[in-house]
Amino acid sequence: MHMPSCLLALLAAIVCTSAIAGGSHEPVQIKIIKINSEVDYELVVIPVKAGAQEGYVDPYMGRCPVFTVRGTYSHRYGFPPFVTRNAHLAALAHLRQAYAANRMVNLGWMGTGFVPASSTTPCIVRSRALHLHTEDGTTAVVSYHDAI
Repeated sequence: MHMPSCLLALLAAIVCTSAIAGGSHEPVQIKIIKINSEVDYELVVIPVKAGAQEGYVDPYMGRCPVFTVRGTYSHRYGFPPFVTRNAHLAALAHLRQAYAANRMVNLGWMGTGFVPASSTTPCIVRSRALHLHTEDGTTAVVSYHDAI
């Protein structure tokens, strides 16, 4: 009886790991970060057009000279188990430290990572959770908006 449960858990772990590997991030310079409450924030960044992948244009930041994220943390949307309130707070702390040091950061998304605040303002978006993700020595703040 435990075999199907174990198999499901293993498959879920593989799917979550695959989803993380499939995310994207771009280098950005932070212009403004406002933490409005413990979990609510506004982040204004300038995407750095690095051109690491020739011909690739990030679907969220790729055409924005300035990119604004209005976010919060919400646990109700079926995010992977590691996308927690504490992970969100750690990501905000990372952003705050990068801003104070005038250091670029990698900002990215997973699944539907961002949703435009309105159809007329595609460079102003909403986020429901942040997570710090490190892979191959590169750290990125990854945004989640809807379940993966």
